[in-house]
Amino acid sequence: MKNLIYPVLDPSFPFLGVHYTRGIDGKVEAGPNAVLAFAREGYRKSDINLTELLEILTYSAFWGMARKFWKMGMGEIYRSFFKPAFVKLYRN
Repeated sequence: MKNLIYPVLDPSFPFLGVHYTRGIDGKVEAGPNAVLAFAREGYRKSDINLTELLEILTYSAFWGMARKFWKMGMGEIYRSFFKPAFVKLYRN
């Protein structure tokens, strides 16, 4: 693999999709996923900004989206915490 590889998108969620990137060391990385971050600049699961999290939780549109797409959201959270599940989904 010498270039970025993008998967065929799910028409129901065209904004989601993991791509693969080969680093200069030859290793392949997959990402990103669509997990809610608890801080605007939160790149680790432990990055939490309570003010920004409160903004998310009090935004009515967030709850509308969460109700509508909760199954997809739970799958993304599960795969975020359990790497074998992420790898299994995107291996093929």
